[in-house]
Amino acid sequence: MFFLALTKGFGEYKDKIYRISEIAEVLFKDKFKDSIFKWCSIGGPVKAVELTNFIPTVSIYGVNNENLKDLAISFSTDYYEVFTISDFKGVEISSALKTSTLLQ
Repeated sequence: MFFLALTKGFGEYKDKIYRISEIAEVLFKDKFKDSIFKWCSIGGPVKAVELTNFIPTVSIYGVNNENLKDLAISFSTDYYEVFTISDFKGVEISSALKTSTLLQ
């Protein structure tokens, strides 16, 4: 079972603040006990308007499992380039902070 996450930010779970993937991992491991949790967090600077208009852009996919790298890179096109990094926590945190800065 694998997840590609576009969700940004943090959430509250049992009176503590966690990254979205931390909460998801707890919830899914509780439901699917024998499954391996494979996670990919997708960060910018890509914007939907760029993709829909075929404007060259890039994303970074933070993966917690090496097997997800090939899947992530398969989303690359001639106008959308995907890079992968094993620091999925860093991708999540930096994307969340960028989003919160834009909202101020």
